[in-house]
Amino acid sequence: MNAHDITKALEDVHFMAKAVKSKSIDTKDYIEMQDELAGESKLSTISPDQLDLWELTLESLLDTLETTHAKVNTIRVKLETISRDIVQLKATIEGMVATAEVNVNARMEELQREYDDAKANADAHRGCFKDVGESLKTIFSLGISCALLDQTLKKAEKAANAIDRTKTNFANNVAPLVGKLAGLNGVAEDLLKESMTQTTMVREFEEVLKSSIESFKQKQGKSIAIRMAAMRSKMTADLVTLISSCDKTIRATQARENDFRSILVKADEKMRETSLQLVNLAANEGQLFLI
Repeated sequence: MNAHDITKALEDVHFMAKAVKSKSIDTKDYIEMQDELAGESKLSTISPDQLDLWELTLESLLDTLETTHAKVNTIRVKLETISRDIVQLKATIEGMVATAEVNVNARMEELQREYDDAKANADAHRGCFKDVGESLKTIFSLGISCALLDQTLKKAEKAANAIDRTKTNFANNVAPLVGKLAGLNGVAEDLLKESMTQTTMVREFEEVLKSSIESFKQKQGKSIAIRMAAMRSKMTADLVTLISSCDKTIRATQARENDFRSILVKADEKMRETSLQLVNLAANEGQLFLI
């Protein structure tokens, strides 16, 4: 996913909606002007020049609608592709979290066993007079066995302390990354929700454009469409619906663009931050615990 591509697509929809709205208003103004000229007449008489102007106005509107519809269709397909990619991303993250939890728990149990064994070994070599056997060894060896036992004890305690430090470091630094990794799934969910919301909005605009194209194409080459009051009224109503859809699209793309970019940036930052920590810890520990 590319944040620039997504935000650029939304910007394009935003400005295309503005262009369609502007052209729709021009067409609506022309029709209303014909209403004023016709007065109370249900079927007005239009001069050849006025009819030519109407055809040009209608042709310009349809050109804008058809061009915009094609571009919006491409953008909608792109957003749908992004939504599918996000679904795959969520599945990947969920798999990583599940694997990480298993590996972290297994490593913690392994370190605990190593520590327990090392501590037991240290306790086993603690005290020159802890029992009759060790007491006799100490007496008959003139303390040599005690010195050897003390050396063994120190090595055992050192090993236990080293394992304990490794276990504490793992618990404090590696294990919490599972939570951060799981947090990425929350970001992916926000991203998916936003992508689907934008896709729905674009699809609705696309459908209105398609309907408007079909409606106004039927008026091409028919002077009755501009001469008859009832048909002018119907075209005006269609244009009002189109303008309303443009306004809705303009508001949606303008209000949500920064939110969408923010989610993308947040996702990218979290992924980079977590990945860097994983790599650093993997280098320190000598193995990949989470990946």
